[in-house]
Amino acid sequence: MSESPDVFVSYCSDDRARVSRIVELIESKGVSLFWDGDIAPSENWRERIEGALTTATRIVVVWSERSVTRDWVLGEAAEGREREGVVLVPVHLDSTKAPREFRAIQSVDLSAWDESESHPEFRKLLSALGVASDGLTERMVTTQWPTTIWSRSSRPTVG
Repeated sequence: MSESPDVFVSYCSDDRARVSRIVELIESKGVSLFWDGDIAPSENWRERIEGALTTATRIVVVWSERSVTRDWVLGEAAEGREREGVVLVPVHLDSTKAPREFRAIQSVDLSAWDESESHPEFRKLLSALGVASDGLTERMVTTQWPTTIWSRSSRPTVG
């Protein structure tokens, strides 16, 4: 785990077994990642979590029947949704709906995931994290959209 991770994983500890496989596969691609499984005995876990949460550029929130009721998961997801420059990547472990304020954000559905990295939905997760199919981590590119919006009457004509 890096002191300034690119990815922060928010989840309910009841889902640790499934989440640990997600973490293992993401880390195998060379992604700098933080999850609370990285906190060593005697460390101040609140400081570690807050530090990682405030430096990550991508926050993966893992929704499940259990996590949608946990205040800390909701708070970490809100941080990902509200902080400038952060990409929130929702992941579903089961058919539970995300809390209402997060439903408009496209999610990755791992409810039928076979725990392989070749699973199409897991590939979507890797893509959302900027991981290429060859395992290289891509840096997020900010696209500047044109400031001019073409209207029907101002569109150039061809011919």
